[in-house]
Amino acid sequence: MVLEDDAFVTSLSLQTHPLSTVKESIKTQYFDALTYFITHLSENEPRSFTLRLKQYREFLLGESASFPSNPEKSLRAIVDCRLQPWRKKYRYILLCDIALIMQTESAVQTAANLMKERLSERHYFLLDKTIDALHVDDYTDYVSFPYIENLVKQYHINQMFTKKPERRIIVAANMSAGKSTLVNALIGKRVARTSMEACTGNICYIYNKPYEDGRTHLSTTTTNLNASPEQLTAFDWETVPSIATYFRAPQSGGTRLCIIDTPGVNSALNKEHGNITKNALKNEVYDTLVYVIKGTDLGTDAELSYLKWISENIPHEKIIFVLNRLDEFRASEDNVQDSLNDVFADLTGLGFENPTVCPFSAYFAYLIQLVDNGEELSEDETDEYEYLVRKFKKDAYDLSKFYGEEGVKSDSGTAEDMHTRSGLSGVERIIFLGGKT
Repeated sequence: MVLEDDAFVTSLSLQTHPLSTVKESIKTQYFDALTYFITHLSENEPRSFTLRLKQYREFLLGESASFPSNPEKSLRAIVDCRLQPWRKKYRYILLCDIALIMQTESAVQTAANLMKERLSERHYFLLDKTIDALHVDDYTDYVSFPYIENLVKQYHINQMFTKKPERRIIVAANMSAGKSTLVNALIGKRVARTSMEACTGNICYIYNKPYEDGRTHLSTTTTNLNASPEQLTAFDWETVPSIATYFRAPQSGGTRLCIIDTPGVNSALNKEHGNITKNALKNEVYDTLVYVIKGTDLGTDAELSYLKWISENIPHEKIIFVLNRLDEFRASEDNVQDSLNDVFADLTGLGFENPTVCPFSAYFAYLIQLVDNGEELSEDETDEYEYLVRKFKKDAYDLSKFYGEEGVKSDSGTAEDMHTRSGLSGVERIIFLGGKT
């Protein structure tokens, strides 16, 4: 599946919007004028434009507020403002907001032309300067008013992002290998469902957004541009879901990414899950297959059978193997290097030539991401995080040496140290940037 509506993956932050401090009557007129333009410009366009307008409504008026719509009066107050010339800045802000919602140069130009029909020619210059600011490479030379600079900057970031080629990563595993936890660790948020049971019942597309705006988009039978954690875990799987959120992984680096999460292939509850995943692996367009192997359960018949199928059906150069759940190892009983050697031997025996195998603790990496970004942990998560920090300070559990990232003090416990020692920075580099172990 290729995303048809780029607006779904754009970001929009209204926290510092110049209309946040004006009086309620102006907010009402402004939203009425914005509604007029979006309604006229978005006919037969994706529903995300209507949802973006809803976001502005919540910001300006409140979620349940009602107001008497009078577009002509509102346009006179916001665009014409002949009797109140100090209000002229609102027309330039309005043009920027139209750009942020519509995300097309043609829509912005059409909106400006509609505004010009209401203005004398002496007012055209600053409208044209605003359009220039939105559509030239170096907008800083064209921003005439500081209060639109942040809006122009957001538009530019979104435009540059949606024009980038998309790197597509499909993730597959047998049940309980920690596949969804790995997805959450790469994103840095609670997005993919995690469970020991068959919680992923269909393909799920998770898209990176260009910058953090505090909102996660969810599209199933309906589209929601501010999905709650509960909504992300409660939807059914009859319709293939799409999610868009900002990936917090430092090495995602503004890359346009799509992670394709697949069902566990050996679900005892639903045999169809394996067929869904095989179909996706053969027919989806993707750059990399990340296959997750459970580090504490190597070489089962089900694992080897599925890996044999992958070896025979998927180009080997696309595949990255992740040896996961190494936080469950015990130094007295387990050895990371020995486990890597065993996996390497098994994969080579199945026909994989010089496979890339990444040792990883997805669960610890996921907790690190939450802590780094100020997320509140549950009491159990806090205990587990503190335990794993102590554990990964020990040399036996330091995964950084497998990625050429040694050198951080072994007992520091800093965020940078834990990123490398859990394998997170190495896995990010290999998956997102195409690096090597």
